[in-house]
Amino acid sequence: MPTTSHASPRPKKPMAGQGDLTAKLTALRLALQALRELLGSADHMRITHAFLIPLRGRDGDQPKEFPVLAFPRDGMTQDDEAQARQSVIEALTFIDFKDDQHPKATLRTPGLCEVSDQVLNAIQSTNKMRQEISDLVAQDRNPDERTRFWRTQRGVCPLQVIRQTLILEEPEHIRFYWVEDGSFKKYTVEGLIEELRRRFNVDPADDSPFWLAALRGLDKDELVAVKRAGFPQVRARIKGQFTKIDRVSGESTPLNSVISGASVPFVMPMGGTAPVVIPLSSNTQSIKAEKISKKGGEQRQKLQDEPFLPTLNVYRYQSGKDVKPPLTTSHRNTIRTSREK
Repeated sequence: MPTTSHASPRPKKPMAGQGDLTAKLTALRLALQALRELLGSADHMRITHAFLIPLRGRDGDQPKEFPVLAFPRDGMTQDDEAQARQSVIEALTFIDFKDDQHPKATLRTPGLCEVSDQVLNAIQSTNKMRQEISDLVAQDRNPDERTRFWRTQRGVCPLQVIRQTLILEEPEHIRFYWVEDGSFKKYTVEGLIEELRRRFNVDPADDSPFWLAALRGLDKDELVAVKRAGFPQVRARIKGQFTKIDRVSGESTPLNSVISGASVPFVMPMGGTAPVVIPLSSNTQSIKAEKISKKGGEQRQKLQDEPFLPTLNVYRYQSGKDVKPPLTTSHRNTIRTSREK
């Protein structure tokens, strides 16, 4: 983004609730250590499918291709099986960066595992702890303050802390696939101005930024979208019985399928009926999976063709399109399986 005029740096202050966050992180780390010990036993976890994805190295460039190593596969050795188990355990329980892990990379091992009731209970508990941490961090609306907090937690990967493990009760069909489209974040014009002031540390009395006059020419309640660069992500479409819980109204809606992020293996109770699984293919130039998600495609179709502010990738929506307001953390819906009701 371009350089813009800004006021003198404001004094730094601890993020609200930082002591509580640090304590909750410590508790989560201890709970995950106990979970890790359980997952090391075949009595507590059986890997049905695992798809090993190379980790971006600390000094490496952003990969353009992701060859996938599937488990199980023909000709596997005991070392291969040990590698798969270790990758699954790390994805489910590691919240710290590995020594060779790039600061912008996260551990990713999509898959499906059967686990014992003891492990299911432990995962439900750690999921709750992760959600509490996420909610506490989200209370501070200033992204700079959130970034500063995470930097005080030496070696911790924020995304690996807050991402949760999806528990499936009786999945019928799971299809893993790549999504490579960029994402869009919605704002009201007023909200975007506030966000840009924070991002560039612009004083409220400073009216000089070029983007301020342009945005003030729009209605403050108009919805706009900021495009963010795309990065290949793994998704899964899961067929089964789910319930969508609206966090505002509390209303529940039954669903027959959901689309979920799949960086972390899904888990299901041991002894259940195995679902049909469509494996994740390698994301290479010669074997391209889906380039665009349905949600991303629908979002693009509602935007104007040309950006309103090209240097900031800000787009306006076409008139007459039905566009929902941006979600806040408290308004995001929850997807639950029957076990989590």
